[in-house]
Amino acid sequence: MWEPNPRVPGLGVARIISKGTEAGNYVYRVKFPKGRVVQAHSHPDDRTYTVLSGTWYVGWGEKFDESTLIALKPGSFYTEPAGVPHFISTPDGEAIVQITGVGPTTIHYIDDPAHASKK
Repeated sequence: MWEPNPRVPGLGVARIISKGTEAGNYVYRVKFPKGRVVQAHSHPDDRTYTVLSGTWYVGWGEKFDESTLIALKPGSFYTEPAGVPHFISTPDGEAIVQITGVGPTTIHYIDDPAHASKK
């Protein structure tokens, strides 16, 4: 069941295992609408990402840079170490990504939480 994402307004979240706010494994799916940009941020835990639908664009660094985005199609999988700044975009349409890790987890924006909004 999709719920509003409490950490990043405008995104949907479906929790499969845990909320990620407590110690232990978590698995959840995040739905990004078309045209969404999530500015540079990091997480305190190692994570794995699997693109379930749509095209997920990801780049790494402390500032959003459209020229460095990599397009990942459904079935793509990657890992991301804790503390690595990255940014997301879904210019082509909705994308759904499954995220797994070991909590507790959260999101740390490099600049300001207001940067979670659309570009």
